[in-house]
Amino acid sequence: MFDYIISGDLVPEDYAGGPSFGIWSYLSPFNHDNKLDVVQALDNINLFKGSSVLQYSASPRTLNSTIPASYTCGCYDSEGYALISPLSDPSPCFTNGVLVNLLSLYFLIFGIIEIYKLRKQKNIKAKTTFWFGIKLGLLVLQLVFQLGLVFATKNSFYSVPEVSYFNDIKYWSAVGNFIVLLPVLQLSYIENYKSFVSSSVLIIYWVFSTVVGGFRIINLAIRDSNPNVFHFTILTTVNALLITILEIFSGPQLIPDPTVTSNF
Repeated sequence: MFDYIISGDLVPEDYAGGPSFGIWSYLSPFNHDNKLDVVQALDNINLFKGSSVLQYSASPRTLNSTIPASYTCGCYDSEGYALISPLSDPSPCFTNGVLVNLLSLYFLIFGIIEIYKLRKQKNIKAKTTFWFGIKLGLLVLQLVFQLGLVFATKNSFYSVPEVSYFNDIKYWSAVGNFIVLLPVLQLSYIENYKSFVSSSVLIIYWVFSTVVGGFRIINLAIRDSNPNVFHFTILTTVNALLITILEIFSGPQLIPDPTVTSNF
């Protein structure tokens, strides 16, 4: 994988034209696997000599400051859609562009089918519990957190001028996840009045949302990232875990029939 080193802030201020002038004509593709060549090449052209670019190999977090020479399906980092990145975790584009979108697609298909089936059933004779109100509150909170994540992703910084959030798969996966939460909220409400058993579709969705959220936290923790994106990712993941627990262990209570007597 060849990449362009594009961190304009690393250009010395006394360089003709400043940090934002003529940088593209001086940069060549370098191989991540041969960092010595990178340093030697930069040293030879005397452009970044003595700057922090020469410390490129000091930390894996600098990987996120590079952009592939050719963009692939809305992915704008050097790792692409790799299942396992050079940092030994699922790459950010794979986590957001593949896993998150597959999970959203899963619920759009099976969740809407489940809503359609439940709406045709008769209401059960059950009493709403305190935990149902808590779960609805957490679901509304999840919508707020996810909306915050959408705006935080939108305001992320891109080193390349022609790249914006509108082209980034991470932004659109966050938007898609927010949209999917609306039928999730609807199904969570309907199931309380239609079934004593929690929806398997909802349980699967929230379990995998928590797992994928964990991957996203790892992605952001070991790379340079937008702090707001990191904070909202933690909030949505922890909240998803709480909803998962409530979805599995709480449910409507049967209203006893006074005409039925027990033989015990």
